[in-house]
Amino acid sequence: PELLFVPMATTDSRWQSRIGNFGVFYLEKPAWGDPELNREHQAFDVFKHNANAAELVHTLDVGRWIVFGNGLDFCVTSVVRGLLELNQDVTVLSDVLVSGAGGTEATRHRILERFEEQGVVVTPAAELLESMGM
Repeated sequence: PELLFVPMATTDSRWQSRIGNFGVFYLEKPAWGDPELNREHQAFDVFKHNANAAELVHTLDVGRWIVFGNGLDFCVTSVVRGLLELNQDVTVLSDVLVSGAGGTEATRHRILERFEEQGVVVTPAAELLESMGM
């Protein structure tokens, strides 16, 4: 599928008029070239570094965001936090997550519990699909 690039710079607004033509988005994030520096500067947090992220979320006006992916400890957690800060409904697919390099099952469990305490729905993918009649 075609991909819409959403730049970090708020001065570049060309992407905004093209949102309706895309279903897949790439939000630009910084990279410091070193894993330790990336972690230190929280390069994984798209809401922290890309001012257009919040505008994209509001413009898309999605009823519920389904979150899954690699890097539960950092990437996924920062996406969930960013969406919650924007008052979005969030579902995390508990069986479609990969923890970071140092992640343990205990850490994973704590993170998912914290999500639930924050009002996030945490569910396996099959249950979500079943609830949608799929």
